[in-house]
Amino acid sequence: MKKPVLVLLCMSLWSHHANAGPSTELKVRGVIKPAACALTFANGGTVDVGVISKHLLNAERRTLLHDEKVNFTIACDAPTRVSLDLTDHRSGTAAAKASAKPPSFLFGLGQVDGKNVGAYTLSFDEPPLADQKTMRLVTADNQVDWMRSHSFLLPNRRHSWTIHDNNNTPTAFSSMTGVIVLAPAIAPAKDLPTMDEIALDGLASFELNYP
Repeated sequence: MKKPVLVLLCMSLWSHHANAGPSTELKVRGVIKPAACALTFANGGTVDVGVISKHLLNAERRTLLHDEKVNFTIACDAPTRVSLDLTDHRSGTAAAKASAKPPSFLFGLGQVDGKNVGAYTLSFDEPPLADQKTMRLVTADNQVDWMRSHSFLLPNRRHSWTIHDNNNTPTAFSSMTGVIVLAPAIAPAKDLPTMDEIALDGLASFELNYP
C-alpha cells in the first residue's frame, strides 16, 4: 500500500510544476521630448522709456526716442535647433508715420482715444553668439522654407539662426546670448490725442519653438 501512495505524491508534484502560475507584468513607460530650452530677458522683459515731455515732440514729423538695448539669453540642456515666433499684442496700433520702415516691420504702442500713439522696431546691431560662434538670422513662413533675413525681427513671423553662409538651415546650439535693439518713435504731435497725459503701451510675446 505504500507504493501507490508514493506514486500519487510524485504525480501531484509534477502537476503542480506543469501548470502555469500567476503572471506579473513589467511595464515600460517614458516620453521622448526635445531638449528643454528657456528664453530670458534682462529686467524681466520690461522696457521703460521714461517720461517724454510733450512740448519736445515734433508737430509734423515723427519723434525718435532713444534706442533701448535688451539683453537676452537662450539656454538649452543639450544642443537644440530653436526658433522664435513673435506676436504683437498691440497689432493694428502701430502708427505708420512713426517710422520710415514698412508697416510689416512695426510693433504697436497702443491706442489712446482711438489714435495710434507710435511704433517700435526690434533688430540686432550685432549678430548674437551661440556657443561662442556668430549666428546669422534666418526667417520662414513655415518650418521648412528658411531664407536669409535682414537684422530685424518681425511680428507674426518665425525666426531662427544659422552659422552657415550658404545654407539657411537653423543650427543647433546649447547657449545663445545677444542684444535686441528696441527703437521706439512717436507719431507727429498733430496726430496725437489732445489729452495731457498719453501712455505708451507696447506688448509683444516671443514663443520658443523647436523647428
